Order: sequence, then structure tokens, then C-alpha cells
Amino acid sequence: MFVLSVIIMAGTRCVPWHSWAEWGFVADAFLRRRLPEKDDEKDDDEEKKKTEKKRRALELVQMWRTRGRVPVAVDAHAQIVELQLMDEEMMKKKKKMMMKKKNNPHDDGDGEDKKKETTTSSQQSESTLRLSYAMTLTRLVNGICDQSQKGKFAVSVQTLATQLDVPRTLVDIRHDSTHNQLPSIQRLRKASEDAIEWLEVKYWERQKQKLERVVEEMRLAIRAMVECEKRQKKNKDGDGDGDADDADGNKDSDSDDE
Repeated sequence: MFVLSVIIMAGTRCVPWHSWAEWGFVADAFLRRRLPEKDDEKDDDEEKKKTEKKRRALELVQMWRTRGRVPVAVDAHAQIVELQLMDEEMMKKKKKMMMKKKNNPHDDGDGEDKKKETTTSSQQSESTLRLSYAMTLTRLVNGICDQSQKGKFAVSVQTLATQLDVPRTLVDIRHDSTHNQLPSIQRLRKASEDAIEWLEVKYWERQKQKLERVVEEMRLAIRAMVECEKRQKKNKDGDGDGDADDADGNKDSDSDDE
């Protein structure tokens, strides 16, 4: 029992998720999976299912935020996924607008005004999206590097990022977003993909492996406990049989004396 208690208590800290199964659901929803080649209808169905699963995972992360202690990696990954879903919706709307324009090349005056209004709205949405991407990626880099600021004197973010294998694209996005012109939407999309790839390797996969090791250690500890109890029970039963034999031997001796 002592061994199991030591394993459970070692490195224990509070986490916002209800169980590791809940954490695993979010991890599975966020991690990218390459699907085999399928027809368009099945492919669309799979994409819808994946999107719904992502939205459910985002709801769970939002619930974790209310509890606090959400790891930087989880919080940033959820924000990036949410922005990517918004980006996809914006691109779909833009595509529909272009198709509508192609099918109706001649518009009247009201149509022209409406088109200008739609274009302005689209530009505003893209600007908001750029700001959101830039802020999320900047917070991710700062959050990762701040945890490694352990010396008496502060180390530059670029140095820490290099030590932590943070992609250079993310460091550049942080620098440009803070000190220079806001990066283009194309650069931000690419940087977001780099961030997700880094988070998958450096957080999700590592945490999964650590969890598997802890589960294996607990399984071995429980097996050792069961084996120990079996031996103790066997020894106890053996001692009982020995006492019974001694009692029978004493009775036989008494009978011979008579």
C-alpha cells in the first residue's frame, strides 16, 4: 500500500479536467489525423464529425478555464483551433460571395452598394482574425518562455525559444506583432500550423507517454500488492496447518502414555 501511495503522490498537482479520459477526448479532438482517400460525400461527413468533436472539445476547455490552472499549451491550442474554425467559416463565406458574383456579373446600383458593404465587412473580419491570431501566438511564445526564466537575470525570448526548440516562425510572429507591422493572414495561418505541430510533439504526445508510464507503474504496484497478499495468506494457512499437526501429535503422545 505504501508503494502505491508514493507513486500516486509523486509529482501530484491540481488539474482542471475531471478525469484523464476527459483530457484524452480533448487531445484526440485537437490532434490531427490523416484520413485515407475517400469519396467526397464520406469525406464531408468525416470533416463535419471532426468539426463537431473540436467544438465539443472547445466547450470542455472553456469549462476548464473557469476552474483555472489550464496549462499554457492546452489554452493556446484551443484558441488556435477556435480561430481556425472561424477562419474556415470566413473563407467559405468569401467563396460563396465569389461564386455569386460569378453567376451574377451584372448588378444594379443597390447590388453594387451591397457588394461594397460585404467587402468592407469581409476586410474587417480578416483584420480581427489577424489580430486574434497574432495575440494568441504571442501569448503562446511568452507563456512557454516565461516558464523557463529561472535565472537571476532575464534571458532573451529568442535564446529561450531556441533552447526549447520553438519554431523560428513563431518567434518572428511575436516580434513583428509586438514591434513591427502586423503579419499577413497567410503568415499567421502558416505559423498557427507550426504551433500546432510543436504542441502535438512537445505537450500532447509527451503527456500521453508520461500518463502511460504512470499507469504502468501503478499496474505493477497493484500486481506486487496482490502477490504479496497471496504470499502472506499462503504463509498464514501453512502456519495454521503446522499448528494442527502439532496438536494431533500431542494427542497421540498422550494416548501412548495411558
